[in-house]
Amino acid sequence: MKQLMDMRYDNVGGVREFIMKMVHIWTKLKSHQVNLNKKFIVKHALISLPTDYTQIKISHNTVGEKWIVNDLITKCVVEEEKLKNEKVT
Repeated sequence: MKQLMDMRYDNVGGVREFIMKMVHIWTKLKSHQVNLNKKFIVKHALISLPTDYTQIKISHNTVGEKWIVNDLITKCVVEEEKLKNEKVT
């Protein structure tokens, strides 16, 4: 549980891999009867992202639709590509 709670994305590797690591740890915890719902993983992943991803966080908080992990990954990967393109220019 500590490993999951201490995770923070540091822009090393891809954001997809980071979120997938969280999901992997979450799955291990579930196998040990530690029940964290899917909303928790989405929220915790959002909190773990750096300020570069503020737009995603705002979108999640204001839109009102419920995101699943795959939605989060898709949106974060798009944002990651946008951020990379902005740094190149």
